[in-house]
Amino acid sequence: MPIPKITLLPLVIMMFLIATALIAEEKDPPEEESDLKHLPQPAPERDETLRNQAVAAQLALTDKTTEVTWLGSGKEQFLALYLPDSSGKPFVNTLILHDNLQNPDWPGVIRSLRKELTRGGWNTLSIAVPDYQPRPAIPPLKPDQPEATGRVLEELDTEATEPEAMSEDNDEPAQTMDDRAPEDQVPEELSQRILLATQYINGKNNYPLVIIAVGSSATLLLKQAQSGSLNDVNGLVIIDPLPLPGLKDIDLEMAESDLRIPLLDIAPEFNPRSDPEPRAANARRRQQSLYQQRILRGSNRDFNGAEQRLMKTVRGWAEKLFRRQ
Repeated sequence: MPIPKITLLPLVIMMFLIATALIAEEKDPPEEESDLKHLPQPAPERDETLRNQAVAAQLALTDKTTEVTWLGSGKEQFLALYLPDSSGKPFVNTLILHDNLQNPDWPGVIRSLRKELTRGGWNTLSIAVPDYQPRPAIPPLKPDQPEATGRVLEELDTEATEPEAMSEDNDEPAQTMDDRAPEDQVPEELSQRILLATQYINGKNNYPLVIIAVGSSATLLLKQAQSGSLNDVNGLVIIDPLPLPGLKDIDLEMAESDLRIPLLDIAPEFNPRSDPEPRAANARRRQQSLYQQRILRGSNRDFNGAEQRLMKTVRGWAEKLFRRQ
């Protein structure tokens, strides 16, 4: 007996509704999966960290005598390379700070210092230095340019209508580390690294501590010495300090510096990045007996080919100060 056509209509409607519901379920993502998209993502690794991770991996394969470690915690970790004295007669610890955008095993002066000094009674710790990358200065806008004027007015209007974040303690705008200029962040960050590195190496061996710094690090170290913020340090070696744009309160010519610890100033004969003569002249004028300067004759700013003479200069200076006490 044939089924009446009118009885098929509800069945067709039911099948259509079921199919529509299944399609809708496939299109809508699960609630948990969609919520994951809104979770905060981890901050990217800094260029400095990525560079030094490669250095650490390379040394793990090629240099079994270097003790590779990371000091600090979290995103503030930094690479440190420790080598103990190999002469059997240690007398001094040294902390080595490389030039800007380099690493603790940089070929040339840094690698020579951290390895060769260990043959003469030194325990060396070469650490990573934070990158110094000041923000470029924005040139002033000319008022006679219509586009510039309109942009200035637009920025002024934005500043007037958008409230600034306030700190909890007062009504001043809150300032985070990311908001501060890099030239303000680096000295503070380097100071913290020096503190951690000093604690690390002094925990291994209780000897006088000398800090050796090259280029930009020499300038930052000189700034810390002038501010009196270096503790538990017995001597400084600055190698061709580099003028840093935007760095405030630095007396690179040492016109008013009052040295409290011995300082050895090493400069190349050709193309120094800062003029060494004013530093020597001011030290003589102020009768700074703790200051000594050495110009390496025939050397250029990278000291290529002059590493051994530089090493001999540093060793001789430290021998007189610390081994013969």
